[in-house]
Amino acid sequence: EMHQSTQISVLIDLGTNGEIVIGSKGWLFSTSCAAGPAFEGWDIRFGMRSVEGAIEHVKIDRTSLKSNYTIIGGLHHKARGICGSGMIDALAEMYRSGIVDSLGRILDERKPHLVREGSDGMEYVVSPASENDLGKDIVLTQRDLSNLIDSKAAVCGSVAVLMKKVGVSNLNIGSLYLAGAFGNYVDPVSAVTVGIFPEFPNAKIVQIGNGSVAGAYLALLSQKKRIEAKQVADIMTYYDLTIDPDFMEEYNAALSIPGRPELFPSSRR
Repeated sequence: EMHQSTQISVLIDLGTNGEIVIGSKGWLFSTSCAAGPAFEGWDIRFGMRSVEGAIEHVKIDRTSLKSNYTIIGGLHHKARGICGSGMIDALAEMYRSGIVDSLGRILDERKPHLVREGSDGMEYVVSPASENDLGKDIVLTQRDLSNLIDSKAAVCGSVAVLMKKVGVSNLNIGSLYLAGAFGNYVDPVSAVTVGIFPEFPNAKIVQIGNGSVAGAYLALLSQKKRIEAKQVADIMTYYDLTIDPDFMEEYNAALSIPGRPELFPSSRR
């Protein structure tokens, strides 16, 4: 109900494509970007969908650099790979632990059994072979991180362009809605740490799950909601990023972790 609220809200639907909406009562502006399939586990060596056996959340001990993780399905399952929320947690923790720098490069070699050279460059061992169901180390490689950073830069750059077009800053946002399966389970703190979307210090964060299916239910079951959906579409202004010169500038700025300093005020501290 962004179109009925007096405060300015942002909606981000995260997946292979990223859809972004900014607006409040009477006005809505939207755009979309090709984030790529990395958030859903594709083109990541041990990436997988959010199903049983997927590593979903990761913490890294600052001294030992060993990861502690949770698995979808709980204690009755061993790890078989890592899904999007787990990858974002791992990248954020690797950044906080000094394993990667602000360009996403794996640098730390203090623990060669965990941070080492691999076939795709440097890699970090998230789950040793002895702990998982594969019988081999589950790692995040330098190539994996490059794919993740490319995807996050596309989303963050899109949000930044849309905010610039409508003339609002991240300080003006009162609510942030995260949609989609990935958006519903990702840790918002980790997402901001790596720069998937800007820091919105004054916003309430709401993870709404599969918003498109919920909207379809409403439109099918209520004629009033179907009319309202058309009214929402009528006030929506769409920006095409493929022809916008600002996008490449914002995308390039977002290739660092977390991104442009103005969008991440806490990172300055």
